[in-house]
Amino acid sequence: MDLQESNRLASVVMRAGLILLESGAEIYRVEDTMNRICLSFPGAAQPEAFVTRTGVMFSFKAHERIITRVVRVQHYDTDLSKVDEINSLSRHASAMTLSQMERALDKIDAQKGYPWWVIALAGGFCSVGFGMMDGASLQGLVAAFGIGLIIWLVDGLLQKTFINGLLATLISGFLCTWLPMMVQEYLIPELDVGSAVVAAIALLVPGLAITNGIRDTISGDYLSGLAGTTEAFLVAIAIALGCLTAMMVGA
Repeated sequence: MDLQESNRLASVVMRAGLILLESGAEIYRVEDTMNRICLSFPGAAQPEAFVTRTGVMFSFKAHERIITRVVRVQHYDTDLSKVDEINSLSRHASAMTLSQMERALDKIDAQKGYPWWVIALAGGFCSVGFGMMDGASLQGLVAAFGIGLIIWLVDGLLQKTFINGLLATLISGFLCTWLPMMVQEYLIPELDVGSAVVAAIALLVPGLAITNGIRDTISGDYLSGLAGTTEAFLVAIAIALGCLTAMMVGA
């Protein structure tokens, strides 16, 4: 493996790791996949991947040369289909050339998520499901669907702007409480505001961050585990502050 191929391999490994991390994969999964892909190519040895929530560092040895890459990560999303495809790609990496790997990563990276209206409808139906678990009435379920749809639309729009993620969550938390109060006051007087609020707030709960934080901690990645749980804690505070603000405004 010459220097040019070594650099191409480093770029392929880093790109696979970045796609995994930005799509919501656990830290240990990202590091393990990067090391596996690197070792799949002859001439590469001693891979070392160090991944945190905000950066990826990777190095390996090729013919007495140490190839190193460092990339800062600023964008996060949840796309488990990309995580699954990268995992599948890593299992077949030994039977692929660098050019085939690059084309496969291009194809995976170019995939777009679901349309905004599908995500909004999913948010509405999820709110209905949480409302049913809380024993909401039929009118409450209808209100929960509309509120969940609106919140998911607003949250999606805010996340795509330059607004800080915690501020976007605070605004969405405000709507989780304010919208049910307005529905009760002007549309459905008998609406159980508490059930509607619970059904809406469930959409914002950082379940993936909590799960990944716990799994990273159990795997021994204490730095990443602490970062994940801290992120979840701050999101929970933002939701609570948004709800509190709505209650103060509506009082």
